[in-house]
Amino acid sequence: MKRLLFVILILFSGNSQPEELPDSLADYVSAIRPIILELSKELDLEDPLKFPVNGVPFDVTSDGDKLIYHSLHPAIGGVKGDRKKITNVLELNQSLVTCGDKNDWGVFEKGWHYNYKIYDLEKNYYTTLVVKKDVCEFLMETESQTVIRVISEILRDNLPFTTSAGEWIYFNSDDEKVEYIQKTNIDTIEQFKNLPEERQDTTLRYLKMYSMKNICMGKRNKFFFNHGFRVREVFLTADMRVLHDIQFANEDCAKIRQHIIW
Repeated sequence: MKRLLFVILILFSGNSQPEELPDSLADYVSAIRPIILELSKELDLEDPLKFPVNGVPFDVTSDGDKLIYHSLHPAIGGVKGDRKKITNVLELNQSLVTCGDKNDWGVFEKGWHYNYKIYDLEKNYYTTLVVKKDVCEFLMETESQTVIRVISEILRDNLPFTTSAGEWIYFNSDDEKVEYIQKTNIDTIEQFKNLPEERQDTTLRYLKMYSMKNICMGKRNKFFFNHGFRVREVFLTADMRVLHDIQFANEDCAKIRQHIIW
């Protein structure tokens, strides 16, 4: 499993390319496709906490100048909301992942660009995300406060929506941190406190591990960490009271990554 996660991080959560790419996109796909097909056989789809945050490819193809990753995404099952708005959010998240490592920009230098065809865990197609060079240049070469403002505007304009993991209702940012705010299926704090103590502990422990994984292993947050921001996740009851919140700086996540392998 450790080998699988390592190669997934290389192939998908950064798509790290070799120093020299072949002249033909079809040749490049032919070289990496057997690896992705083999690795996809090792995926553990049963435990959501072990599944890579940003999804993972089970195939790769090409079409003209498009390098197409076919990706299973754990949050797509049960998704509810405007498909165009959800695609806008997922596309922004994927751009933060793909653009974050300039070693991956070799694809752009060849005149190609990335497509990500997104599926649920049953391989039902949902949408396609496009990542192009001009978007990466804006994200990585523009003053950080401007980029954060644009990211915030895009997310606020396209939220809320519901996934299998819960309802993402808001994104907030200030000079020190960014915040992901989600709503759980627990109606009230009183309802939660009336649960058996073991159930309360299990729920809070799950939320802690879920948010720790999202923040520290979600490659989109590397952008925020690299610009000196902390990342916070807040979970609310249905009546908008805080059930759980947690935040990490980059150095916190560095310590966590030394001890935990998902």
